[in-house]
Amino acid sequence: MMDLGAMLCLRTKPACALCPVADDCVARITHRIGDFPAPRPKKTLPHRAIAVLLMEHGREVFLERRPAAGIWGGLWSLPELSVGEDAESICRARFEAEIVTAVTLPDIEHGFTHFTLTITPRLCVVKRWPARAQEPGCLWLPLQDVAGAALPAPIKKLLRDRAKPRLGSLGLEFAQVAR
Repeated sequence: MMDLGAMLCLRTKPACALCPVADDCVARITHRIGDFPAPRPKKTLPHRAIAVLLMEHGREVFLERRPAAGIWGGLWSLPELSVGEDAESICRARFEAEIVTAVTLPDIEHGFTHFTLTITPRLCVVKRWPARAQEPGCLWLPLQDVAGAALPAPIKKLLRDRAKPRLGSLGLEFAQVAR
């Protein structure tokens, strides 16, 4: 009986003419063939939220290698922090870096099979970077090299957008462009 449901009673193309119980089928008699079988209800996925430090110095961005186990294992990524943590304090305490500004960029939504993730990028423009912060597992990546880097998809997209030429980064004033 279950094979009938799997092979004949299909929602998109039911094969009622081949069904041995078609004469007694309630769905067929009541003209509700398209209602069966009912789709499975969507499972609500758990949600996680993180913030990332997008530390820029010139046209380079600071990356850390992620641990081999876990999400995005072994890939390069932006340093993580809790959503409520102060980016400026973390830059000072963790990296001894002096930053000029810390600005929150628009959130990035990313879906995995078992949960959804909201990433809040915190742009930090680095004024001074201590030499001792150049440790193994850390690197400064030129923004033009983002396309070939081993980065998680949402981080790569964020950095590609940052790599696009902007008027301010080209050193052009609006008045020069308008002429």
